[in-house]
Amino acid sequence: MESKNRSLIKNRKNVNSVFVFDLDGVIVDTLSSLYRVYLEFLGDLGIKGNNEEFNQLNGPSLTEIISFLKEKYHLSQGKEELLERYDQKIKESYITVVLIDGAEEILKLFLKFSIKKILFNKLF
Repeated sequence: MESKNRSLIKNRKNVNSVFVFDLDGVIVDTLSSLYRVYLEFLGDLGIKGNNEEFNQLNGPSLTEIISFLKEKYHLSQGKEELLERYDQKIKESYITVVLIDGAEEILKLFLKFSIKKILFNKLF
């Protein structure tokens, strides 16, 4: 069985390869962009964000983040409005996001070997 697998890998014509991975933090450096979004979002509301709070908010859904910030800072705007504003800032930040070191080379290798790539992002 092992020699059969080896020959399949050597003869790429027999292998349909697909590589699935998360976009955030794997291909692009979104963490620093998201921190800037967080600071700008709060700054627009006259609130100064901080790294400790941002780190606490890294993981929950955007809806949960907005609920937390609305409650903590007693924001008068509705959740939908806040969610829309934050989401728009995130989308705008993806225009200038930077590739993680080595990501471009990996993507070029995938292209060279005709490996299909599937990128996903939980935010969109």
